[in-house]
Amino acid sequence: MIAGTKLRQLREERSIPLGLLAKYLNISVRILISIERNKKNLTADQIAKVCELFEINKSDLL
Repeated sequence: MIAGTKLRQLREERSIPLGLLAKYLNISVRILISIERNKKNLTADQIAKVCELFEINKSDLL
């Protein structure tokens, strides 16, 4: 599974709004939507934040 698709799945499973996750990652909602649609990639810093938030390993996301 591609990281953006996995991120969207995790966010939806936990009922986290797009705006809240975007704010946590310090990006716009528009960029987050692009990431979830696999049009943009997560940065290393964003990957670390996502893994910390969802309490997963990097390998679970990528």
